[in-house]
Amino acid sequence: MLSLARLDAEKNIDATLRIFRQVRAQQPGATLTIAGMGPEADRLRAVARELGVDDATNFAGFVDAREALASHDVLVQPSRADNLSYTLLDAVNSGLGVVASDIGGNPEILPPRCLAPLSDESAMADAVIEQGLDVSKRPHLPDDIPTVSEMVDAVLDVYAELGLAPADLGRELATPVRAAKPAVSVVTAYYKNHATLGEQLDALVAQVDAPPFEVVVADNEGSARLARIVERYRGALDIRVVSANDVQGQCHARNVGVKAARGDVIAMSDADDVVGERWVATLHRVVSQTDVLATGMMRLDVINSEFVCRAKAVADGLDQVPHPYEQGPFSYLGYEVFVFGSNIGIRRSTYLELGGMNEAMLGGSEDVDFSWRLLESGRTIVVDPYATVHYRLRAGTSDAMTQGYRYSRAQVGLWRRSQLLGRPVRGMSFLWAVTETAKLPLAWARAPGLSAEERFALAGRTGWITGNLAGQIAVRAPWYRPPEEPCSI
Repeated sequence: MLSLARLDAEKNIDATLRIFRQVRAQQPGATLTIAGMGPEADRLRAVARELGVDDATNFAGFVDAREALASHDVLVQPSRADNLSYTLLDAVNSGLGVVASDIGGNPEILPPRCLAPLSDESAMADAVIEQGLDVSKRPHLPDDIPTVSEMVDAVLDVYAELGLAPADLGRELATPVRAAKPAVSVVTAYYKNHATLGEQLDALVAQVDAPPFEVVVADNEGSARLARIVERYRGALDIRVVSANDVQGQCHARNVGVKAARGDVIAMSDADDVVGERWVATLHRVVSQTDVLATGMMRLDVINSEFVCRAKAVADGLDQVPHPYEQGPFSYLGYEVFVFGSNIGIRRSTYLELGGMNEAMLGGSEDVDFSWRLLESGRTIVVDPYATVHYRLRAGTSDAMTQGYRYSRAQVGLWRRSQLLGRPVRGMSFLWAVTETAKLPLAWARAPGLSAEERFALAGRTGWITGNLAGQIAVRAPWYRPPEEPCSI
């Protein structure tokens, strides 16, 4: 075990010593290094003697932090106060087990299994032993750690929101429109996607054999930083931002973006995904030839971490991650196939004729509804393998659970709406939803014995089951009304 902190009261190293005593009771060979200096040094040595752990505790004083992190198994930091601890970040980045108090910015760095309340030192001791003996239980950095420039942008946003920023920080969204009409308008909805938008724009800069195209970013946030992100690409892309924050929801942003588009062909993708190098060219070729809804495969194994891909494979019932790991249009609710909203090619006139995305569908399934309305209009769906989009999966357990809940509840709403429209969708079993929900407490009681990937998959399944139950309760209520038909845009 390692403590790497100033020997001061707020670092709560008394608790570290008590936790160590509990660990040593179960693992007699355990040792503790207390690295650092400070006013509490002499008193803490006395505490170690009182607890009977002084023979296995090394008060090392000043140490080289990298060497200390490289030579220990678990870092323990039950601080009473932490903002965003560089020590925790360094420990996770070094592959150590990490156990800390559930305070301040610690939950932004560590998953729940690495955190415990200050009052529960036994839970911290258990977490130390688990991560000390099983490296698969140790935390890893999330995929969305901000870059230095993104952190600077975030600081500037705080000043902008307080009205203390200089006038040139880029709040103005109006941008010049180039004179030449583009063949394609790439439309993407933006809502707090500052960590990923740059990667998507980089992919658009790198398009191969693409006709002239513009990029329309529909801002559903009212972001203070978006214009600054876009400004970096002004020379490489015909790009502009349009305001779409008057109504909540991705569907509204997409509709606003299409309405503002100048190209006859719309290519639509999300701000947190990454398009393939021939994506624009392929969608333009297909849609300009015939009036269809064009799409390609959604690939999972390029921009997502190996852990997230393994967890997705577990959820899909696969023994290993396939390469390439792709998903494409598939039938839904026993009815027709649908196209993912993050990989769409369509004529602008057709999109407007169909009334765009249904803005009342906020939780998901809006792309299913749109695909079905297009098919019911007599048009078809064309899948071209060159129109690849690298799809970003949720990387956190709580995010996976929340997404599963929202998507599943929205699916139930689409099912009920489709019933009322006379679509032959399959049935929904309320008994199944109740029964599966009742099984969840036992499943989570067994979760400590599962692999990290299996727990991740269980979180997604939990969200999906509970979302289905909540949705069925809502749509079966006598006062339920389905989302209104979309208004023409």
